[in-house]
Amino acid sequence: MIDNFTILHKGGRVLWQRSPVKVRGNPINQLVKSVLLEERSGETSFTHEAYKLHWLLANDLGLVFVVVYQKILQLLYIDELLQSVKSAFCAGYKAVLSQPDQLRQLAEQFDLQFDKILAKVELQVQKRTDLSHSIPVGHQHDADEANTVDDDPGREQGSTKKKFPKGIRPAARGRADPQVGPSGSSAKPSAKPKRVKQDSESWKEPKIDTSSSVEVSTAEAKRFGAEYLPQGEVKDNYEEIWEKPAADTSSKSGLAKLFDRLPFTSSALTASDLEPLLSATRERLVSKNVANDIADKLCESVAGNLVGTSVSGFQRTSTLVKEAMESALVRILTPKREINILRDIAACKQAGKGPYVIVFCGVNGVGKSTNLAKIAYWLSHNNQKVMLTACDTFRSGAVEQLRVHAQCLNVPLFERGYNKDAASIAAEGISFARKEKFDVVLVDTAGRMQDNEPLMRSLVKLINMNQPNLILFVGEALVGNDAVDQVSKFNQSLRDLADKEIPRLIDGIVLTKFDTIDDKVGAAISMVYTTGQPIVFVGVGQTYTDLRKLNASVVVDHLMQ
Repeated sequence: MIDNFTILHKGGRVLWQRSPVKVRGNPINQLVKSVLLEERSGETSFTHEAYKLHWLLANDLGLVFVVVYQKILQLLYIDELLQSVKSAFCAGYKAVLSQPDQLRQLAEQFDLQFDKILAKVELQVQKRTDLSHSIPVGHQHDADEANTVDDDPGREQGSTKKKFPKGIRPAARGRADPQVGPSGSSAKPSAKPKRVKQDSESWKEPKIDTSSSVEVSTAEAKRFGAEYLPQGEVKDNYEEIWEKPAADTSSKSGLAKLFDRLPFTSSALTASDLEPLLSATRERLVSKNVANDIADKLCESVAGNLVGTSVSGFQRTSTLVKEAMESALVRILTPKREINILRDIAACKQAGKGPYVIVFCGVNGVGKSTNLAKIAYWLSHNNQKVMLTACDTFRSGAVEQLRVHAQCLNVPLFERGYNKDAASIAAEGISFARKEKFDVVLVDTAGRMQDNEPLMRSLVKLINMNQPNLILFVGEALVGNDAVDQVSKFNQSLRDLADKEIPRLIDGIVLTKFDTIDDKVGAAISMVYTTGQPIVFVGVGQTYTDLRKLNASVVVDHLMQ
């Protein structure tokens, strides 16, 4: 049984609605915000709280058909119902387009028509289900033969098969019964070999001998600072990444040449019109490091929004596809909510709820500590009182690395060495920062693979105990398909292992090594599409000033170049 069926215009007006039962919340609004406006319409369904939603677009008329039902139900007629309702309503809607005053009458008349359509599709599905469950009498012999075993596959057809009771299988051919000797006499089974007890210590993580960190000499800190500290005058250029790619007028890419070869069109677009263009666009996106699944969903979304659209005779199909894809990519990369760290810190101080706590998490070796130090430098450059907290008690040398950064930046470091509970260290550090009136606490955590459950539990405990203001996932721009796996499993672990009804998930992304990828910027699209969260910063070098904010239009230009 469906809970709601709504027909609305893309402009937001609800044209017709049927709701047999009251729907909690507003799942259709969530569908519009999270899917239709985010270029995710290539997906087949959307789940919100206790509900599952399916939809169908009529692009030629700008209509959206949405059905809502309980996600625990398995309704087999949803797709058929959507298609039937779309066909029936569009036929009447076209007839009254020139007479807006007739829309109310159309909605009233469609009530009865919808009931007939729903009853028809339910009856058809019931008949198909009954037919699949019924077994003809002539098939009973086949069912009996399913329990018959041919102990000699090589014999001729028509020979008698040996039958065994149901659930009993014959011994393998050429093997003696383990309870019977060669002469038929009973023989004792051989004694089972003793299992070798595995030394439990060999399965444990290697222990770190030191319970406290090692001091770093002043000479080492100076050498490190000479490498990482900026040279000369520091320019506040955090708002830019690169210049836009220059247009190459001498030669065109294969994708551009394909666009130019395709003809003008003046009819409604079909899937076959879009297929060669979207196939070439998908290959282009994948070559720029966009994950395969994300590229497929983007192309499906663009196709879903363009099929049925009428275009003028002076407009190329290629132009429509390229503009639609560029618009979709910009919309994905444009933050749905702005993360303005400086503004949030000021609001936190004004409310007397300081310090502002940022937790950095991510997989091994992506540059969490280095980019934490870059953000610490950026905050100090903006007159914030910063403290670092070393909660990576797992990796040898992690505390020393952070201490060197702290000495170079001239900011304090709170640490308790190794083999300690990271959540307790973070709580102690935040309490100390509150007493000492620090504005910001940056918490460094251990790098962990997304499948390492013990370390993921430790991270969830740290987050639940300390409730940070911001959780940043640090990922590499070099990854392709693995980007989706990393962020999705991190979020899933945070969700599954949390002890709260509304768990804390990743709030934003820091993308590192952006200077090493040339124009292969697809990881940005993959991570943002998967999490729905914005990229706060990108790292573009080794020094503390090599930190930038993402420019969505520039990234899209590189993707479509």
